[in-house]
Amino acid sequence: MVYLGVDCCDYGLSAFVWGADLDRLRRIADRVRAGMIYLNEGNYDLRNPWGGYKKSGNGRKQGEFAFHDFLEVKGVMYPG
Repeated sequence: MVYLGVDCCDYGLSAFVWGADLDRLRRIADRVRAGMIYLNEGNYDLRNPWGGYKKSGNGRKQGEFAFHDFLEVKGVMYPG
């Protein structure tokens, strides 16, 4: 697995992580500071929160997390 540019910038709207071991991908996703994490081109689900970390904004739209405007949560999308 290669980490290229993870958390290297001031923005964190979304990130993509690829690999064969979904458990390992999930552990990596837990450490990445982005609002939406796609695992192996995971499918977007409207129930997942939409929003970013850092200068990509704080707060979420969509899903139950829209009520928690000042928390930093992330959606992790698994392949369909």
